[in-house]
Amino acid sequence: MRLWPALGTATTVARSPGAAKVPRPRHYRRRFLLPITVSYDVSRADTNEPSYIRSAFERFGWKRLGGSVFRYEPEYEEDWLNEGVPALMCFRSYVLARGITITAFTLDSHSVARIDTSDPDQTLGYKPEDGENIQLYPPTNNQSSEKRLRRAVQSVIDLFASGQGDEDE
Repeated sequence: MRLWPALGTATTVARSPGAAKVPRPRHYRRRFLLPITVSYDVSRADTNEPSYIRSAFERFGWKRLGGSVFRYEPEYEEDWLNEGVPALMCFRSYVLARGITITAFTLDSHSVARIDTSDPDQTLGYKPEDGENIQLYPPTNNQSSEKRLRRAVQSVIDLFASGQGDEDE
């Protein structure tokens, strides 16, 4: 049982694979869950690539608001590690693998992360990097191998670059 202190009610949370998520009281969503919105513009993409990106966001539970704008607004409980982060990771890796240029990117929450290359003399933000060139920072402990993290980032990029295994079973 999980107690939602602000509501003063106990709620059982179903978290086993395939189990339905337990609805929260109606006012819970408005009070505790904050939507995240991502918008982007790309260039050098063929006609199928924007559709692939849209499909990937939607598979991870993001709602399309129109064009290339998506909102992650979970119905009951935020699941960033299984819905939020993987969608963003796949977007990042896919555009790198396909050589697509991100001309504008905004992630809107309590803060904003942006890429805007519309004016080459005044660019904002940083373009995504591959596994070799991504900026990594010194950790407080050395549990995570720098080489392994670089390989992991590159492996996801390589997965999309190969184009194999795209058939659904």
